[in-house]
Amino acid sequence: MRVEDALYGNSVDGILNWIRSLDNNPESLLLTAHEPIWPELAGRLIGKGAVDVLTAITLRIDFGI
Repeated sequence: MRVEDALYGNSVDGILNWIRSLDNNPESLLLTAHEPIWPELAGRLIGKGAVDVLTAITLRIDFGI
């Protein structure tokens, strides 16, 4: 587990750039976030607009890579 202070208060583009920069190709990745970032980030990860994210919800996104 690793805590990344740089992700706190970052933009959606900043978080996506951070994910792309991971050099050890993790098999799984757990991100925690809150409004206003999480709905837009989730939407961008699945290729759609912002997703309606309710309070205390967990989202799981699987990628066939």
